[in-house]
Amino acid sequence: MPEYRLTTLGELGLRLPIGILQDGHYHREFTIRPMKSKYERQINEIRRKVRALTVGRMVAEVLAFMCPSIGPHDLEGMKKGGALVAIGKMDLMDVLYAYVMIRVESLGHDLELVLNCPNCRNQADVITDLRDLDVLVLDTEDEADLSYSYEMKKPFEIRKTNITELACDQVFWNAYDVPGMEGAFNPTIKEYALIRGSIRKAKEINGHIVLTEAEMDELSVLDKTHLVAEIDDRLAGPRMVIEMNC
Repeated sequence: MPEYRLTTLGELGLRLPIGILQDGHYHREFTIRPMKSKYERQINEIRRKVRALTVGRMVAEVLAFMCPSIGPHDLEGMKKGGALVAIGKMDLMDVLYAYVMIRVESLGHDLELVLNCPNCRNQADVITDLRDLDVLVLDTEDEADLSYSYEMKKPFEIRKTNITELACDQVFWNAYDVPGMEGAFNPTIKEYALIRGSIRKAKEINGHIVLTEAEMDELSVLDKTHLVAEIDDRLAGPRMVIEMNC
């Protein structure tokens, strides 16, 4: 497993937690255009399409509009389609981090939240400073092996083949640009998208594979749970967790 280090959003600034790999190196710098009222209107227009757009497409459109450059890509100089493809090939958590930074650069670092304790149901109003948000960062500028293997707890059959082991890798943002990811964020569909986006190969099948929805349905709940845990353990980026005493 590659080495990671913990930093904060305030310290990392306009640099991606993983970066976009090109020529054996991760390119991490990105830019955000200053928020103006006319830009806010255009972003609101994108967000109004949320019921028609997938989560992946909506966020990618916001980044393509608000980030003139990201990593090695000059998004401002690209056609919209090319910019969306480039963002879709970024690490999932890099995109999330850039999206959070757009919010910070546009509206400031203070975030007001209303939290409900899951145990006693007490409500608390919290103002948090996003600059203190923990961010896990890949601790190298050079290409790292982010792949891993997963041994099935309960082997399952796809394409008339019994699968006992999967080869997995980092999840790219286009995993969220799939049917079913429109409108409200469904946790189950999100988990399926993460798993499908992480799988590259199966030990018993030659070449790259993309599991269909029907094939994903054959996955045991036990393996689904373990696969999601494996992905979570390897996700860099912002740690979207608040700890407090009730």
